[in-house]
Amino acid sequence: MNDFGLVRVNRYENQSALAVTLETWGAQLLTGSGDAGLTFGYARRTYVFPRSDGPAVVPMAALSDPSAGEMASVPCESCPGLESLGEPVLSASKVVGLSFDTNSSRVGIGFGLRYRTVLDLPSDGSQVLLLKLKEGDQRSLHVIIGKEVEGQ
Repeated sequence: MNDFGLVRVNRYENQSALAVTLETWGAQLLTGSGDAGLTFGYARRTYVFPRSDGPAVVPMAALSDPSAGEMASVPCESCPGLESLGEPVLSASKVVGLSFDTNSSRVGIGFGLRYRTVLDLPSDGSQVLLLKLKEGDQRSLHVIIGKEVEGQ
């Protein structure tokens, strides 16, 4: 990733997932196939990855617990590159300004405000994903990823 301008990187984790949020002001050149393009203005991108050491079974109580899957902020002194984390199961973006997109899900030019969320789950249906993503002033992210739900 090549960033010119102001950049803030935040990392969040829980038992089953890892999330990285990038906020940029200025120009941002992205070269990954899922979000390749050039942005001028403000952009916030969130990527959610399953943890390789995460639990395989999702507790049945997580289906009704509003705090289940809450992501905790983790210091990011030396955050790994996104490419080293594998493929995200979720990528969400907010762009305010001008964007030129040349990626696998969108080719085009955008001007103004754009929200976009992409889920990328295995085609064999071998993954359970519980997700609560809230944008706006009170942003929050809750994620639980597993292979099966307890008792199923």
